[in-house]
Amino acid sequence: MGMPTLRCDTPQNVASVVEREDKLRKFDPILSDLRSYFKLGERLFFLVSKKITKWNKQDMNKISQKCFVLAVASILVGSAFAAENGSSAVTPNLDAGTKVLEGAGNINVMADELQIQVAYGEILANGIEVAVVAGLRDNDVSMSTELGVRGEYNLAHDSAFVPFLSAGVVWAAAEVDAIGLDTDAAVFSVGGGVKYFIRDDIALAVDGSYRVATDDIYIDNDEDGEVQDDEFRVLLSVRSYFD
Repeated sequence: MGMPTLRCDTPQNVASVVEREDKLRKFDPILSDLRSYFKLGERLFFLVSKKITKWNKQDMNKISQKCFVLAVASILVGSAFAAENGSSAVTPNLDAGTKVLEGAGNINVMADELQIQVAYGEILANGIEVAVVAGLRDNDVSMSTELGVRGEYNLAHDSAFVPFLSAGVVWAAAEVDAIGLDTDAAVFSVGGGVKYFIRDDIALAVDGSYRVATDDIYIDNDEDGEVQDDEFRVLLSVRSYFD
């Protein structure tokens, strides 16, 4: 039988082990910080998730309105900057006599709702645009159709960003099966938005409008689901301008 081999640590080996341990200890504060950040992130994620589950449709509607206001404010600032510096790359086709074809819509995932709107109009003198509009709105509890006219006033003409004001009137027919509602009403609206011309004859637009009807035709976004006579609406659209 062979004799067992005895391992004898030399001073050089001991020094090497101690040096490695000292290097590893330098990472201890970093690892501790990472663990703290991870726990903090986990806590924040839990709180945010808990808050989101408590949001109802009314909360989501308010958030959408705030996002719209912030978006329009940002675009208006960009519009002012573009107007100040002059935008030579795009010249919007907003001359009198120009025809406008618009397709607009909005999807509300929380309410399982779809809105579609089409419009055809013409630009008159002094930046005034008049159009015939037709729309369809459908969700789990109601359906409505609209047909009417809308006027817009473009506040700028020489910039890719064109803010505008709008007003209109439509005749709306609404059906709500849950409460047996089947009625018609006139709807008056005022609002505004911004068009962004990606080409001289093509623009993307976002607009918001406050609508008041002569009868209760809108479903309240709150959990009670009551009908009401007014609402705030946001639509995104693509617009084509041609002679």
